[in-house]
Amino acid sequence: MTATVTSDFRNEYETQRQLFLRRRVLWFTGMIAGFFALLLLWQTIMVAFGSAGVDRVFWIKLVVRSTNLALYGSAFVYATAHQAELTRRRMVWIVTALILTTAFLLYVPAQAVTAMLNALAHGSGNVGPSTNIGSLPLWLIQVMLLHIIASIFIPWTPKESLIPMIPVLVVHFFLEIFGSDTVVIKIVAITFANTIVFPGMALAWWRQSRFHARFHYRALRGRYKEMRRELTDAQRIHEAIFPSPINDGPVRFDYLYEPMRQIGGDFLFTHRHGDAQDSPLSVVIIDVTGHGIPAALTVNRLHGELQRLFAENPGLTPGEALEAINRYVFLTMAEHSVFATALCLRINPRQDTLEYANGGHPPAFVRTIDGLIDQLDSTTFVLGVVHDWSFTPGQRSIRFGPGDALVAYTDGATETIDATGRMLCIEGVRRVIASDHPQIERSLGHVLLEAVNAHRQGPVQDDTLVVEIRRPLVKPTPRRSARLTGV
Repeated sequence: MTATVTSDFRNEYETQRQLFLRRRVLWFTGMIAGFFALLLLWQTIMVAFGSAGVDRVFWIKLVVRSTNLALYGSAFVYATAHQAELTRRRMVWIVTALILTTAFLLYVPAQAVTAMLNALAHGSGNVGPSTNIGSLPLWLIQVMLLHIIASIFIPWTPKESLIPMIPVLVVHFFLEIFGSDTVVIKIVAITFANTIVFPGMALAWWRQSRFHARFHYRALRGRYKEMRRELTDAQRIHEAIFPSPINDGPVRFDYLYEPMRQIGGDFLFTHRHGDAQDSPLSVVIIDVTGHGIPAALTVNRLHGELQRLFAENPGLTPGEALEAINRYVFLTMAEHSVFATALCLRINPRQDTLEYANGGHPPAFVRTIDGLIDQLDSTTFVLGVVHDWSFTPGQRSIRFGPGDALVAYTDGATETIDATGRMLCIEGVRRVIASDHPQIERSLGHVLLEAVNAHRQGPVQDDTLVVEIRRPLVKPTPRRSARLTGV
């Protein structure tokens, strides 16, 4: 993954996390404000119907709840009005400040309630300082519940969730140290206090993990769909550079292409030397090292180079074409460990000849009209391995007359593996082409590709390109009879 992709992914992650946190801060502040509003309403109803008296505890609770309502209500209004300006750090500190303020406001009613419970425990109506029932455990439980609620709503990290609890634990520590309890009770109380952070931190970790997993699933699914669309467009553009079949004239040409992925590194180029149907036809078959998008990018560069070569020199021979391609690959691609094999052909139907130069490509086969097989072996090195001054194309020529057919292919055909791990190999391709199969007359290319697919077991391991060039038999023109011609 490149640095640009990683940076984009990280930026999108942080943006989504900030948006999620912003929504949850609004929910948290709004819910807590509503909770304290309901408590105030309930307290008012209880007093109105005589179910509770107006004493010191009543006024303490009224002040604490009103203050909390004002704090959370103000935070909700502020967060709503300044959503666009709220950074993640600011939102975390707002929640931290609210929790700390609420925690220390809750300490006062906790003291009052504890004093009342102690008085009731002694059978007295007086509300005095706590004697038997400690106020700190009740306060810590209230703070822990507040922390848990915050962690349920706020998608913060466990480290961020720990920030508001540190001052609480520090204050509790000093209250215990300077308290009147025994040493054993102090140690137990301090130990208990340190455990109240774990439920909230565990919830924060769980929520953070869920958000992380959901984000990655959505992001990867979106990236996959985007990549599929891009690959479909790339496939359409890539296949547009392949030539159209030739279905009439003295030289027929067709091909079958099965890339390992949507696009690949096998390539085909044709050039007609003239406008007439019997003009010589040049065909270049290239197989670039690698698969997928990198190989397809290399192929597109080679296509542009071939177009330039034949445009500047329309009479380019197979040897000259192979030599020029080798120079281009050596100078521009070899430094990236990208090489290629190529088979350059030129069919001249006027002279019934086939000229070829093979740069490390699997041998093509010519099946003559009488069933003989000619093998067009490699004549030179793989392209890009040596500089042009050490490169000799080794062009050759054979007869290619009416009724003859040539089949060329890439190594995806010979390297296909069956269930036993055995490759089809060049000899297997030769047997298919030399066989007396009844479909041979229809298309050698189709028969070869069917044999390759029948031999293969498991997924496709390489791009496969099969090319067929055929010289059809010329049917003699029937002579007109004397009766029809009037002679």
